[in-house]
Parts: sequence; structure tokens; C-alpha cells
Amino acid sequence: LGQDREVLAALKDKMAEFDHDKPATYFVGRQFARHVRAAAPHMQPGGLGQDRETQPDAANVCLQAGLFFERVACSFSEALVLFRKGLEIHIKLHGEDHPEVAMANNNIANVYRTQGKYVDALGLFKKICDTKIKLHGLVNEDVAGTYTNMANVYASQGNFEEAEKMYQQGLEIMVKVHGPEHPDVAT
Repeated sequence: LGQDREVLAALKDKMAEFDHDKPATYFVGRQFARHVRAAAPHMQPGGLGQDRETQPDAANVCLQAGLFFERVACSFSEALVLFRKGLEIHIKLHGEDHPEVAMANNNIANVYRTQGKYVDALGLFKKICDTKIKLHGLVNEDVAGTYTNMANVYASQGNFEEAEKMYQQGLEIMVKVHGPEHPDVAT
């Protein structure tokens, strides 16, 4: 148990150095992601990160490494393995209707969209939207963002009429949340 905590602590420290939006951190990200990918199969009941205290860390290092594989390495199959492992751990911790579960599902849906698996992406984004509405109510910035994600999928499919409806729903929510003059509404 002590060694598991040390491994997760080291991975967490490396994770803190990596930012998928900053190319200068990609080398650290590559090292970090490889270590997490090697540890991921052991992140199961009775394995690495499965005592109640370290489970959130195990889930989050999987999700962060998944972002490296998705956004930097463009290795979507690797990203999906890690996103699914992070999702599995968060579901065990929190149940299906939790913001961390919605975030992990969002990562998976984005990979599906990138891969052109639009039906899978839309199904997951709709599930995420339902969860966020249940958690936060309809008038919430996260719900608006999910409508935008669905609109992006429809636009990728060439279904611009449905995309426009989704963009409009997201915009209407953002206006209710922030008012019409807010910079997030203008974009």
C-alpha cells in the first residue's frame, strides 16, 4: 500500500508539470503518459490506487495521460484506454451522476468525434447533457458547453440545421447565465 501511494504521488507530481496547451511541457507529458499507461492495467480492485484515499488520484492521472495521448500524440486508442480506466474508477467512487464521470465521458466523446464516430459521440454527449441537467439544472454554463459539443458533431456530419439548433440552445443558456454583454456570450 505504501509503495502504491509513492507511485501515485510521483505520477501526480509529473502530471502537475504537464499542460497539454503548452508545447514546452510535452517531453514531460510523454514520460508521464508512458508511465501511466504501464500502470493502468494495475489500477483495479486490489491493485494500484484502489484504496479509497488514492482512487481519485489514480483516476485523474489516467485522465491527464489520456489528454496527452489525445491532444499531443494523436494516439486515440491509447487515449481511450486511459479515459475509460479513469471513468471506471470515478464511477466506482461516485456513481454515474457525478461531474467527474461527466468529464471523463466528455473526453471519450471528444475522441469519438475526432475519429469520425459521430453516432457514438452524439450518444455520449446526450448522456452527458442529461447528467449535467440533473446535477445543475438547465441554466448552467456546463450544459451550454455540452450543447456546443453536440452542435460541433452535427456540423462535422454536415447537418448544419441541427448544429444551428444546438448552438442556439447553448447561446440562449449562456445569455441567461451571463447576460448578453458577457465576453463568453460574444464568442
